Parts: sequence; structure tokens; C-alpha cells
Amino acid sequence: PVKQKAFALDDFEFLRMLGRGSFGEVKLVRHRQTQELYALKMIRKEKIRGAKHIQHVKNEKSTLQDLSRRFGGAQASLPA
Repeated sequence: PVKQKAFALDDFEFLRMLGRGSFGEVKLVRHRQTQELYALKMIRKEKIRGAKHIQHVKNEKSTLQDLSRRFGGAQASLPA
């Protein structure tokens, strides 16, 4: 398993919207302390209640974690 850093939304400065989809938004953010840039995907839970959608989100998270391990990118989760 990937060791995840613990972040809170207040740790980030929102810079701009990168994209919007049917489940949520992706925003460009900067970590206030380290100045590192991240793409933060914000998902509206009420939009993914169906079992098929939940599995899709789990598959996407797994894929992103795998890419992070392979290419050394940062992987973090915010509390639900």
C-alpha cells in the first residue's frame, strides 16, 4: 500500500478550475506550506451512490495510485 500524506482542505490555496465532470470538479491547488502544486479532484458523494458508480471511482483511485507509484507523483487523500 502507498503511504498517504494527511492533508486538510485548508492546507491548500485554490488557483483555478481545471475541469468539470458529472461527478465533480478538478482544481489546481497549491500546498500552502510546501508551495507544491496538485490537481485536486473533488467528488460529490450524492452523485456516486449507485454501485456501478462507486466501483468506477474505486477503479480510478486504484489506477491513480498505481501511476503515482510508477512515476513518483504525490498521492494523498483528504478526509471524507
